[in-house]
Amino acid sequence: AMAYLGAFGTPDANPLTRPGDQLPPLRIERHWLPSGDLGIWVTVEQMRRLVRESVYHPRVREVAVRAIAGNRPDDSEANARSIAAWLQDSCPYVRDPFPCEYLIAPWVLLSRVDADGSAGCDCDCVSTLGAALLSSIGLRPVFTVLANGKGTPPETYNHVLTRASIDGKLVSVDPFSLEGCVEQAVRYKDIEAT
Repeated sequence: AMAYLGAFGTPDANPLTRPGDQLPPLRIERHWLPSGDLGIWVTVEQMRRLVRESVYHPRVREVAVRAIAGNRPDDSEANARSIAAWLQDSCPYVRDPFPCEYLIAPWVLLSRVDADGSAGCDCDCVSTLGAALLSSIGLRPVFTVLANGKGTPPETYNHVLTRASIDGKLVSVDPFSLEGCVEQAVRYKDIEAT
């Protein structure tokens, strides 16, 4: 079994954190993850919980509204692509500590962006943040869990990304994946992110 370590802020603690402010208090949860697909689904359920806790957080909404400024409110695809661009600019890829699966709450990542200009994170953290940002502006996020063939064995799920469900089409907001990665996956599964 793999260790799971989550860093979660208190959602209502200091919701309007600004650059230079003290970061909100953290609560750390440690759990054991089962191996294989079951461990993936446990992680995704924790991600969904964090999205549900974050969607009404004022800082999450403020960042999303700022990211889509200048777009027409009814242009959902442009709004999703603006969220993707913000994630690309603000969240460089950084691996989890070995051997943990490390989840960071969206409002904690936003506090890091405010304090440092960016928040390094991996695919599950940026997917959770992306889903919270999309939800906060009324878009429906979907987590796509996939096996890109690089795992051992190749059908092992090893990546997650967030896509916005818009008029029956899924629009990726993932800053870490190449276009077409889902279609090229060995297998994938779409899961409601809220």
